[in-house]
Amino acid sequence: MRASPRRSCIFYAYYADFAQLDEPSAMIYASDDGRGGVLVFDADSGLTVVSVGIPVDQFDSARKDAEGTLERVWRAIPPLMARGQRARRVTPVMGQGPQDSYYRQSYGPGWALVGDAGHYIDPVTGQGINYALRSAELLSRAWALRKRRAGLLGALTEYQQRRDEETRPMFDLVAFGARAQAGEFATLPFGSVLGGLALQFNTRLLRAIADDPAISSRYVGIFNGATPIGDFYNPANLATLLLNDSLRHDFGAAAPLMSAPAR
Repeated sequence: MRASPRRSCIFYAYYADFAQLDEPSAMIYASDDGRGGVLVFDADSGLTVVSVGIPVDQFDSARKDAEGTLERVWRAIPPLMARGQRARRVTPVMGQGPQDSYYRQSYGPGWALVGDAGHYIDPVTGQGINYALRSAELLSRAWALRKRRAGLLGALTEYQQRRDEETRPMFDLVAFGARAQAGEFATLPFGSVLGGLALQFNTRLLRAIADDPAISSRYVGIFNGATPIGDFYNPANLATLLLNDSLRHDFGAAAPLMSAPAR
């Protein structure tokens, strides 16, 4: 089974003398056309990682001048240009082109797959190393529980099922985003209207997340395992976030009037 192909590719490098914010941070800046963005975060030894994402249809030309592409994209964003006035790139530019996400049959008589060999997800999620370690842990448990040769295949079946159950919510979330970004929903009835509504929905949702530190913490928790995806991306919670955002920004309410039901 495969997800939609990635609709962006990335180039990144480490910089010295990039102006730090008041506290350790990871900031995402969207491009004006909404087709790319820049992720900037603090690294060890006072260095800063600058990673740019560009549309997949620009990859072939961009890879011919990866250094120029990286510099051009992030320096076109005024806040980053200001922070990076004295920045010096201290590593080569690295990157990755478009790559499908996938699940593979991950066991058979005398063999098993762990990590990216059995399941690959877009690295933008930051889940690759975590999933690789977790799959190795699940496989080692299956190996320890085997009783006989027939029992081993049963244990390996459970290993793959557990791995898929734990990783599928993030996989589906990323696949949905890739299809939306690719405009695949435009072929549906009223597709252009739905596309505009989806963009407005996403913009307001991100604004609601950014406005409230508690909500931001819950959202970040999706990527470190602290917040189950279903607890955040459920209709009741999303409706509450958007309603409170509308009350705050459109009607000037001093504080949210609703709380999401506990799950």
